[in-house]
Amino acid sequence: MQSAPDWDALHIPWRFDGLTRFLIHRYKYQRDRAAGHALLRQWHPPVHQHTPQALLAVPMHHRKQARSGFNHADDMVQFLSKSQQLPIYRDMTRQRSTRPLEGLNKAERKRELKDCFILKSPPPERVAIIDDVMTTGSTVAEITRTLKRHGTRFVTVWALARTPLSGSS
Repeated sequence: MQSAPDWDALHIPWRFDGLTRFLIHRYKYQRDRAAGHALLRQWHPPVHQHTPQALLAVPMHHRKQARSGFNHADDMVQFLSKSQQLPIYRDMTRQRSTRPLEGLNKAERKRELKDCFILKSPPPERVAIIDDVMTTGSTVAEITRTLKRHGTRFVTVWALARTPLSGSS
């Protein structure tokens, strides 16, 4: 039996395949902001009674960002901050570098991410975590646990795409 997710709401408009996968890969690995922004312009996160007070990009470790020279999650959150007229919460950091999560199962991802994120100031009560692709949910679950331990009451996850579940078409 699966346990309930740590977050309170989830909005993911696309499957991570076909054109969506192509555009996200161009955005993430080739710094093609036009590809990412094409998806972001088509995305309309829901507005409801739990509208976030701030947006939070999934934090990238400073060494990884220095190596890549581009933080697509930060670019996403800046775009959404402007389009949704919401502030950005920037006081969560990734305190240690993790190995690439691609190819790891859910238990391995959870172990790799445990206690990975720290806060420099109290978070807002309602936060939307912004990510590109959700696979197992391990990253956003760990971020959600960290936020809720420090006072956040409602966490929404906004991701561009979700990897297809194994066995689904």
